[in-house]
Amino acid sequence: MAKKENRNCLVQVRLTSDEMARVRVLMENAGYPTVSCFMRDLITRKRLPERRPGAVIDGEVLREKMNRLIYEVNKIGVNYNQVVTLYQKQSKQMRPDGTPYLNTRLLDEKMTVLMRSTEGLRDEFAVMLDIVKRYINT
Repeated sequence: MAKKENRNCLVQVRLTSDEMARVRVLMENAGYPTVSCFMRDLITRKRLPERRPGAVIDGEVLREKMNRLIYEVNKIGVNYNQVVTLYQKQSKQMRPDGTPYLNTRLLDEKMTVLMRSTEGLRDEFAVMLDIVKRYINT
């Protein structure tokens, strides 16, 4: 039977409260019961902390997701401006009977593109809000 070695060497590291909170989140996400077990395995590389998908996100991933969302919102803004411009332009053109000329097919196509691009936006914002909250709390 192997002799159990006593742990009698102490390593101390000072952390800010934010850093300690992040360590605790990583530790809990990896399933460690104590900070000591987590740090020991991390230092000796017996077992690296595993991340559950989406549990903790780094700044670069968050930045990439935010930039993609901003791009999509800007695209929607461009589509919206195209619809409004088309409507304003066509509403100034009059038919011989005095009614505004509106190409409803073209407006309908533009509105359909706009609606499709906004369908998943609310869900995307909800996901991003959740990610940002987790990022801030880590």
